[in-house]
Amino acid sequence: MTDELVEELRDLPPKRTLYGRGPLKVFGYAHHRSFYSIRDKTIEAAGIERLTPHEAGRHGFATEAIVRSGIDVVTTARLGNWKDTRVLLERYVHPKGLNGIAESVFGSRRIDTPVTQTEPKSKKKRI
Repeated sequence: MTDELVEELRDLPPKRTLYGRGPLKVFGYAHHRSFYSIRDKTIEAAGIERLTPHEAGRHGFATEAIVRSGIDVVTTARLGNWKDTRVLLERYVHPKGLNGIAESVFGSRRIDTPVTQTEPKSKKKRI
């Protein structure tokens, strides 16, 4: 978690669980699974793929490491304890900025000379 997120969580006022009769908690849920229905409704409304919390954590770690931080796939796999790097490439990592990648690698030099079609040379017939 980022330092900013930790500060935000620290500043949240605690809520009473069990309809105001239970202990104080940061999020005030009566049960550790209480947030799932709200989360699932939000995911459905957003039209995104539903991942388990474990999958979401691993997905976020892989995406953050490889796509945003530029860490190579092998190192990310070792840090995240993946046995096979193919999982990262096929499941967790989504390419960003595909438009323009070829231009950044090969350049975007345009050729302004028109291309003209020439007639094929006639073949000599053998007798």
